[in-house]
Amino acid sequence: MRGTTKTMKQRRQTANGKLSLGARKFGRHIEPILRRFKFVVWDRFSVWRDKEGGGIGVYGWIKRPQDSYQDFIALYFFKDGTISYDTSSAKYSLTIFKILNGGRGYGHSRCKRVEDYFDVKNTIRLAATPGYMR
Repeated sequence: MRGTTKTMKQRRQTANGKLSLGARKFGRHIEPILRRFKFVVWDRFSVWRDKEGGGIGVYGWIKRPQDSYQDFIALYFFKDGTISYDTSSAKYSLTIFKILNGGRGYGHSRCKRVEDYFDVKNTIRLAATPGYMR
């Protein structure tokens, strides 16, 4: 099996048919940053375009051994070099901020539950809440 392992470049070429200039450029910038997050299992990404040039959002999961759930993380790489993030991890929120900003900047904000602030039925509810969705 070891001899059949594809390189990242081969995987991207297979998935996309060809490797675009944008994918190569962003890949060289994004991959070293993603590698810094040893506690994250990266899953998917999406690309957006807008009048400012767009960017790439990369999504992953952080294991929570205490309850076997996972927290999400999303990193947003903007064309101008700015990086933003969202996470549901109380444990790693400040760590993520420090990795991305070296501890400089505006700080981080705690993730809040939709069910606690918005009156909508289609939310994930904690086990203690009637109607819990899993």
